Amino acid sequence: MIVLWFVTLAATGVLQILGEPAILAALNPLRAWDFLTQRGRGVLAAVGAIMLALTGAEALYAVMGHFGRRPVQWAWCGLVLPALALNFLGRAPC
Repeated sequence: MIVLWFVTLAATGVLQILGEPAILAALNPLRAWDFLTQRGRGVLAAVGAIMLALTGAEALYAVMGHFGRRPVQWAWCGLVLPALALNFLGRAPC
């Protein structure tokens, strides 16, 4: 069921990207640099929020306790991160 959820997230993101390919400009590292340099003193809060959103750190430790490090790495890199990245890109404003 969880795999279906992440596949659905990825598919909806891909559909949005196909409808508005300019979204892929968000992958430009210069845009990330501009985002961080415009935050001033709030850059640590921004980076902290980004890391929490990308990693889901609080839940990750519980899952690693059940399955171990290697299966979590495979699931994260092979399914979860790509699905979330596609979904987030699909929601990005142009």
